[in-house]
Amino acid sequence: MEIDGATLGVYLRELASGYERALDRFDDDTVNRKPHGEHTNSGAVIVTHAWASARYWIDHVGLGRPSDRVRDEEFVAVATVAELKALVRARAQHLVESVRHFDHGLTGNPHQDRCELPEGDGSDGSIVIHAFEELFQHLGHLELTADALTAPR
Repeated sequence: MEIDGATLGVYLRELASGYERALDRFDDDTVNRKPHGEHTNSGAVIVTHAWASARYWIDHVGLGRPSDRVRDEEFVAVATVAELKALVRARAQHLVESVRHFDHGLTGNPHQDRCELPEGDGSDGSIVIHAFEELFQHLGHLELTADALTAPR
């Protein structure tokens, strides 16, 4: 079985649509609210972190591109719904282009984080699966956060 960049692009666009649908459930106030106190994350934090993480794994770990990621800043992110939707669209489009490089053998970056993947499988496929796993998992978190903050009382 093989999965090519075109197929991965389909799923990235589907993920982006899912994030946008979830973001439609928030307003600019609720998207920045933590549903259950300080030890939980707002919708803005979840979106910012999820897409930064995916870009880090695909671009930096997988393709060896420079990273300016500051992970701690992701967990204090504040944004409007429109800003978050723009971020999702831009990151998804960027990653659609990036995953195509895996088709052509343009990877092979020996980044140390490759060994942190399950069972030490640092293959390109494992990197891509991990990035998608995180995006799908955080989409569920975003939907649950919307449920907690926008459900009728």
